[in-house]
Amino acid sequence: MRMFNSNKIGLIGGVFGGLILGVPVLSSPGLAALNPCPKIYYEEPYNSRLIVSQNCPPNAATQATLNNPGALRPGVGGSLPGQDRAPIRIAPSNAPTVQRPSIFNEPPYNRANPGAPITSPIQPPLPEQRSQPVARVLPSNGTINVSLKNDTNVIVTYEAVQYTQRRALRPGETVVLRNVPVPVTVTFVRQDNGFVEVLPVASSERGLLSLELEEDTQPLDSNQGTIRVQRDGQVFLN
Repeated sequence: MRMFNSNKIGLIGGVFGGLILGVPVLSSPGLAALNPCPKIYYEEPYNSRLIVSQNCPPNAATQATLNNPGALRPGVGGSLPGQDRAPIRIAPSNAPTVQRPSIFNEPPYNRANPGAPITSPIQPPLPEQRSQPVARVLPSNGTINVSLKNDTNVIVTYEAVQYTQRRALRPGETVVLRNVPVPVTVTFVRQDNGFVEVLPVASSERGLLSLELEEDTQPLDSNQGTIRVQRDGQVFLN
């Protein structure tokens, strides 16, 4: 019995030994290697989010990194944009410059409030626009003569603006300003700061404007001690 068992065990051992010897041994080089570049790396959403190994053909995310190294954090497998990145603080000195559209330099957009109606600055009307001329003189070669007579009881100073200095005219005196270019403005001021009334007087002399200066008894009227002679010889009181 023991001999049978020994023979039996030897037979079984020989059979299994032959089977073991008959099975080819798979070495590690024969095993199927892992694919470092699986197809899923080239499909969305991984195609645009995942950086592949340097040994793989670049996908969209890898190509973007190559074109712009700061876009994604490099490394096998990559990372989502913005992960583990501190925000970039932009100082005013290196802030990006945005060009102002030229249309904002054109009306009505160049106003502080484009929706507000367009208004012009208020300007007082010129004397000739609010009153009728009180006299007319015929200029000769663009100039006139101006006769002034002081009928007040105080000194009156007068000035042809831009042509004469301020001069004094005593009570009862008469003076003639000759060859005064037109247009011209002549002002009159009493020494006691009273109002002066300017009265045109008819004259037969060509190119002569004759004026009498009197005390103004109605200081609130339009006669405030100033005359304006236009280029065509029209005379207005201010």
